[in-house]
Amino acid sequence: VQCKPSRKKLDKIIIVIDNIDRCQKELAYELLTNIKNFLGKNNRIIFIIPVDDYALKKHIQYSNRDSNSLESNEFLRKFFNVTLRLKKLKRYDIYSFAKKINDKYSLGFKSTTIDILGKEFATNPRRIIQLYNNLNAEFANYEKAFVEANESIMCKFMILREEWSEYYNLICSNPYLINSPDADTEVLIKRLPGLEGFLRKTNSITKNVDLRVINKILMNKDDFIGIPDPV
Repeated sequence: VQCKPSRKKLDKIIIVIDNIDRCQKELAYELLTNIKNFLGKNNRIIFIIPVDDYALKKHIQYSNRDSNSLESNEFLRKFFNVTLRLKKLKRYDIYSFAKKINDKYSLGFKSTTIDILGKEFATNPRRIIQLYNNLNAEFANYEKAFVEANESIMCKFMILREEWSEYYNLICSNPYLINSPDADTEVLIKRLPGLEGFLRKTNSITKNVDLRVINKILMNKDDFIGIPDPV
């Protein structure tokens, strides 16, 4: 489709540059300094730069080895004419967002699953969407009846796999440890940040589950049929 150029005179040009804070440290600093050359030279051009200012300050301090946190703060104050800060979302806000997405797109997730994703784990809306997508992909590997019966359990193990892979790999080798951790497992749980609280809050989901169900989820192995493993 060929678009005809607009003859309408533009009052402002808005340029949005996203994800600078996700670039490598040297590149992030270089982008900032290059953008700064355009600021203030034309009042008809507006730059909008969404960033995690904490991560950006770390990049600046890394690129300027002699700088400290106060100097990086001053650098950003000189760089941005206006700063709008988003307030940190509370757990209830995340849960409300997760429920709204589930209802809006008729995803069909159970309230227990939404509770795990929204109140006990995820910290931002983007993470909620990623988890929903990953769960749907995971469910495609199992029959519908099994998913309906074990949705929240599958959700718990998917989160463990994505966030605490060391613990997840241990559980895959020894599924019984999810409900009866030995001394070494307890040490590992305490060493991995956030894991102990997550396991405590989701303990009831897997507490009385048949080990064959856990095996099927962890190893994609159906212990309910008598087909031997290939030699």
